[in-house]
Amino acid sequence: MSDETNEHPPNVSTAPPKELRPARKVRYSKKNRDMSAIEHAWTEGNHALGDALMEGFGEWRDRSRRSARKKKDGALRDALLNASYASEVFTREAAEVPGVTYRALRSVIGRRRLWGPFRL
Repeated sequence: MSDETNEHPPNVSTAPPKELRPARKVRYSKKNRDMSAIEHAWTEGNHALGDALMEGFGEWRDRSRRSARKKKDGALRDALLNASYASEVFTREAAEVPGVTYRALRSVIGRRRLWGPFRL
């Protein structure tokens, strides 16, 4: 008689759940590595631009609600003022986008490889 208490039933997996498994490393072929780095930097920049846009719209929404609470038709009366404050916040946040893109690109591709063809 075999000891069946030590054996697992055939339909139960002994592998750890997917959440606990280490993530697979992203692999690129050597000839496409530079393009993938540029795509990564482009994505980082676009993500930062989207965040800046959300900050600007959030500022507009907050100021519009505040104006509407303070006085009758306040959101309509202060629309231009609220828009100017929102554009100020958006511009401040969007000014960081080129730096975010450059930092993401610089960290993946060396400066010499990136700017080598453009040296004077």
